[in-house]
Amino acid sequence: VVLKNQNVFVSSDSGEIALFRPTGERIAKWRSSWSPLFADLHKDGELVVGSDGATLTVWDPDERRCLCRYRPGARIYSVRVVPHSEKVVMRTEASVAVFDLTSGRIVRSFHTLPGLPYIDASFDGTKILTGEGKGSVVYSMDGERLATIAGESARIVTARFDKSEKTVHVGDSNGQLTSLVLD
Repeated sequence: VVLKNQNVFVSSDSGEIALFRPTGERIAKWRSSWSPLFADLHKDGELVVGSDGATLTVWDPDERRCLCRYRPGARIYSVRVVPHSEKVVMRTEASVAVFDLTSGRIVRSFHTLPGLPYIDASFDGTKILTGEGKGSVVYSMDGERLATIAGESARIVTARFDKSEKTVHVGDSNGQLTSLVLD
C-alpha cells in the first residue's frame, strides 16, 4: 500500500511489517501479531485498514501502532475504505458490513449470496460492489440490490467502480477486462 507521503507499507505472513521509501530504502521494520491479507488507505493517506482474515485493524504506520481492532465473528475476505468518509466496507462469506471508524462499530450489514472475495465502494460513498455467485452485484449502502452484473463466459474475479460511477470495470477468470455501463 502506498501512503500519502509515497512511502510503501508492506507486511508479510510472518508478522513482519515494514515501511520503505520510493527508492527502496527501508525506513522502519517491526513485528506485529497480525499481517494484513487485505489493506486499503484511509482518506488522509496515513492510516492503513487491513484484515488478517479474522480481524479488521486500523493502523497508524507513522506511530507504528494499532488504533483499533474489530472482530466480526466471520472470516473477512476483503476490505475497502469508502472514499471521503469514515467508513470501511467488509466482505465476509455471505454478508457485507459497513464499519464506522469513528465509533468503532458496524453501522450496517446485510446478507449476500456467497461469491468471490472482492468489494469496492463508489467514490460518492452511496454504492457497494461485491462478488455474488459467478457475477457481481451493486448494492446501496442500505443493502438494496441496484444492479446485477452476470459473468458471461467466465467467473468475475474482480470488479471496481469507475470514478464516473456509471461504469464498472470487471476482470474474469479468463483474464478479460470489460467495462460495463450501469443503468
